[in-house]
Amino acid sequence: MLFSGRVVDRQEDVVSVETSTGVFRCRTWGSESLSTGDDALVFVRPESLTFSDVGRSDNLLKVRLTNQEFEGHFWHLVLKTTDGSPIRMSVVNDATSRAHQIDSEVTIGFDIPGGRFPLSERRAGC
Repeated sequence: MLFSGRVVDRQEDVVSVETSTGVFRCRTWGSESLSTGDDALVFVRPESLTFSDVGRSDNLLKVRLTNQEFEGHFWHLVLKTTDGSPIRMSVVNDATSRAHQIDSEVTIGFDIPGGRFPLSERRAGC
């Protein structure tokens, strides 16, 4: 999933990017560094997302579960952010798959080092 926003804080190689979905803390990537005020894109891999009740995450967001598919031992979820943007999430299919129903609101999260991070001209990611 990709979130666009603006850098609002920088602490060494970790930046805070304000997006329409929330503020996410991510590592910078690439030869150019990001500074406060820069436009940034945050990329998070679907398998880097977890339900917030599974453990503490560096970044949290509330979403609505709109669809789910089961493929072998994988559970693929289609979620929507508060602004209507779609998100895909992939987790191992275990007993927790029955805990979340279609059209329910859930909180998901991801950690700072939880993925890769390409951007348009600048890079940050989780």
